Amino acid sequence: MPTVVDARRVAPRASTPVLRQGRRGGTSLLPYLEGKSDVLANGFDGMGFELFGNEAFISGDWKILKLRAPEGDDTWKLFNIAWDPGESRDLSQAYPVRFAALKEAYAAYAAQNGVISPPSGFKIVPTGWQAA
Repeated sequence: MPTVVDARRVAPRASTPVLRQGRRGGTSLLPYLEGKSDVLANGFDGMGFELFGNEAFISGDWKILKLRAPEGDDTWKLFNIAWDPGESRDLSQAYPVRFAALKEAYAAYAAQNGVISPPSGFKIVPTGWQAA
């Protein structure tokens, strides 16, 4: 949201979503996207994602990812997306310190944004799906 607001060059409206902590969240990435800075704003050092129980955190060339079934096995994996853009080799054993740091960064992201991770074994059943 901050990037969109910044790109429109307007002040955020009172109806802009407010996080539970009572402040607007996010960082504008507009200077980076416009090529005015090669450093992301406000000391940006990573971004977390979660959708349908799948979770990820990216920082620089490094990414941790946990995919639920049927796409994954519900475990965190570490990838270097510059060396391995297809995310085919889990590097969590080779880089345990970086792996732990990114898991900690994701946990901080999740706490700050009120993410509730589903329990292990969580499955999504598409609307209209019927068992054979």
